[in-house]
Amino acid sequence: MKRFKEDDETVIQLIAQNTSGIPAVNVWLEVLKGPQGEEVLPSFWNENALLLLPGEQRSITVRYRTKDLHDTPPASDGGRLECFCPQKPTLHRQECASATQGDS
Repeated sequence: MKRFKEDDETVIQLIAQNTSGIPAVNVWLEVLKGPQGEEVLPSFWNENALLLLPGEQRSITVRYRTKDLHDTPPASDGGRLECFCPQKPTLHRQECASATQGDS
């Protein structure tokens, strides 16, 4: 995962990967204000509500205004990514898709 600033925005580039043996449908990604925080809004994704087949991975980019975090590290730091899988709502969020280290 890469995180950098452009003017007054923060940009995060990451790889979403389906590590399960079943398709992940409508995987919804969010940047949160800390581990249990609210979603950072507005945030602009190059794509969202993903369909990921087993083992599939996709490069994702999100940008948001840096000031909207109020000096709180985003929950996506350290490889953590919030997502929701409507077809398996009881799954822990990390079992649905995971963020992996990108090339630096």
